[in-house]
This record gives sequence, structure tokens and C-alpha cells, in this order.
Amino acid sequence: MITDAALAAPFEQAEFASREDRLLRAIDRDGLAALIVTVPENIYYLTGFSTPAYYSAQALLVQPGKSIVLYVYASEAEGVAQTTYLEQVESYGPEDDPWLLFADLLRRRGLAGKRVGLELRSPFFNVAAFEKLRAAAGLDPVESSAMLEQQRMVKSDAEVGYIREAARVASEAMRAVADTIHAGATESDMAAAAYAASIQAGGEFPGSPPYISTGWRTTLPHASWTTRRIDAGDLAYTELSGCVRRYSAALMRTFTLGDLAPVLERLEQATIAGLDAAIAALRPGATSASVDAACRDRLRAEGFEYPHETGYSIGVAYPPGWNETHVFNLKPNDTREVQANMTFHLVPHVIVPGVGTVGLSETVLVGESGAEVLTDFPRRVMRLKP
Repeated sequence: MITDAALAAPFEQAEFASREDRLLRAIDRDGLAALIVTVPENIYYLTGFSTPAYYSAQALLVQPGKSIVLYVYASEAEGVAQTTYLEQVESYGPEDDPWLLFADLLRRRGLAGKRVGLELRSPFFNVAAFEKLRAAAGLDPVESSAMLEQQRMVKSDAEVGYIREAARVASEAMRAVADTIHAGATESDMAAAAYAASIQAGGEFPGSPPYISTGWRTTLPHASWTTRRIDAGDLAYTELSGCVRRYSAALMRTFTLGDLAPVLERLEQATIAGLDAAIAALRPGATSASVDAACRDRLRAEGFEYPHETGYSIGVAYPPGWNETHVFNLKPNDTREVQANMTFHLVPHVIVPGVGTVGLSETVLVGESGAEVLTDFPRRVMRLKP
């Protein structure tokens, strides 16, 4: 369990300093005067500041030769002081236009008219905010969303430690779901079990709600729970994540209260074989495409296709998602190389229209000599008694 003393900054000051140093070198390499960071995960990665109120304007200004400034709503300023090593925070109040006031900060920092990086793919920095900031500060904006994404691909040992803990939480939550499934139970019961077990195991609010479906609803790929009652013979599907210090690990499993349809029995074996192949292929120096092919080819050999990536990077996450698909995907035609200390959620999920699904997944860590599975739950469709 995380001690009270460790509930402030999630990493040692030296780790944050190393991240800042790497980012400053990238800013200099790209010929930028500064970088404005608005993605919540990236702000957390650089500072340790965490709030679910990222729907309010917030930005981190990283400028060579000057201290980092975190710009937040006034009510968040004390949280910055209590949980980060930052020396400078600026804020705005309810009477202020946040982006006009931030433009004033940029002018005071000598950035008016300068070439400044912006995360234009940030879900929380919209077009209206961009246009207002560009006009008010006279910026020469440069799309720089990938700058920190590249840095986040490879996890530090401390980050891996949190992901291991998140995998333990996810596994505990899945066991609780399995214990809840019986004829007469509801999807709501499954969700309640997942949340309760996750919280009791030390987990935080996840990057996405668990995906829970039963019976005919298992053909809906991202369905959340309803009050539907489970009947004997039904399939039950769950995909969930554990989250510790905002680092996630995810797990997907399918259960049945009866016999599997023959096509799903074949799919179960093909999915297990595909996952095994991906895990065996996932090692430093392998390409994204080669890992994808190792898994995809096994399912194709049995006549199954999935219309998405084989896996995606997983790490820091806030709602609406626990994934880092924008950081690194395992997908066809991608020549990027896998590196040690990358973490992935492997998801060769196939839905058979009109029949159901077999969803099996794992969160894995890339080691120096191969992949280590971090999640811990039987890799098969579990046959449960009604």
C-alpha cells in the first residue's frame, strides 16, 4: 500500500528533473522558444499534478532558461503546492477569461510573436482556445503533440512499479466479477463488484468505466453495464482496468453460463494462440508490424479477423480512456521498433455478429529478453455454473 508520506509527488524530484531535461533538449532541437502543454497526462508526467478538474483551462509552460510555470484555476493552486516540486504557479479566477490571461503570461515571458510548440491534438485545448491564444499573444504556433508522447513510450522503473500494481488491482477486480456472475445476477452487480474490488485493492478511479455486457449485448464492443439480468446459457464479457497513481493496466475476459457455440470454441483457441504468439514476438528490436502479424496471422489461419490494432501502449491515463493509442500501437505496416520497458495491452478481440464474442487480453511488460505478462487471470473462457 502507498504510505501517506508518498501521497504527494508520485516520483522523486530527480526523475521529474530528468524528464524536464529531455524535454528541454527536444524543444531546443525543434527550434522552439517554448512548449505549451495542455494534455492532462503530459502535465502529470512532467509535474505529478493530478486533478479530475482538467475540464477547466490548465496549461504548463516549459521555456528554456526559465522555471516551469503551471497555470490552473485558482482553486487548484493549493493542490499544486502540496503535491509537486514546482516553484511557480499562476492562476485565474471565475471573473477571468483564462486564455486571455494566459496570453498575458506569455507576453510577460517574452514569447509574443515567437515560435512556440502547442499540443494541437489535446482533447482539452479546443479550436476556440487556440484561436484566442494565438491572436492575443501573436504566437507562431507549431504542432508539437508528439514531443512528450515520444518520451512517454519507454517507462522508467518507477513507472513500471505502478503499472505492476495496477495489473494486480485489475486482476483482483476480474476475480470479483467472476465470483458475481450467476443466473439472476445483473450487469450492474458485475460493475459494482469490479469497482468495489478495485478500490479495496488500492485502485483509483479508472481511465474508463469497465465495459460489461451479457447475452446478446456481448456483440457491442464498448458497451457499459445495464440492469440486464443474466440467464443460464448467457455469455458475460468484461474489460476493465486497474489504476494506481494514474498508471493503468487492463484486462479482458469472457465467461459463459453454458456451452460455447462451436464457432466461439474455435475462436477461443485461436485467440489464446494469437496472444501466445504476440507475447513470444514482443521483444526489443521487434517491429510493431511484426508483433501484430504474429498475432493476426494465427487468428486469420482459423478464419477470424479483428478490425483494430493487436495492442496499444498503456501507462498514464485520465478519462475518457485508459489507453495510450496515440503513443504507440502494435499494428500493420508500422516499422517502429519495440524497446525494453514499454508496456502494452494486447487486445485481439473478435466479435461474431449474431453469436457473441471471445474477449481475452493481457497487459505485458517488454523486458530485455522478452515479454512478461503482468495481469494474472486464467487465459480462457471460464465456464461457470448457473
